[in-house]
Amino acid sequence: MRWLRRMLLLGMVSTIVALLLLRRRQALPVATPEWPPLVPPTLATPAPTDTNAADANAGEAPPWVAPMEVACPEGFPIKVARSGIAHEPDGRSYERTTPVRCYARIEDAEADGYRRAKL
Repeated sequence: MRWLRRMLLLGMVSTIVALLLLRRRQALPVATPEWPPLVPPTLATPAPTDTNAADANAGEAPPWVAPMEVACPEGFPIKVARSGIAHEPDGRSYERTTPVRCYARIEDAEADGYRRAKL
């Protein structure tokens, strides 16, 4: 009879300790890692600081445009995915690529730091 009471007491104490440890683990803040941005910071378009430079570039067409929903507008067939890969229309992953940017020429995408998709 005495051993039965000791086992019950040991079971209750171990249950309380387990619940306290579980509660403490849940109360601790979970540190999430900071991932680098998907688009390299060198690709961000800086705002022109010189008004003459902005006027000089006003006549040029931009090298890229934002996609319209999930497709690129006419004249900008090169799709750039979040992975940093530029997909050409004859590529095997072109149809299933969701674009982040759309370029007119593959050379413009490569100049911005994106790599060409493997064919």
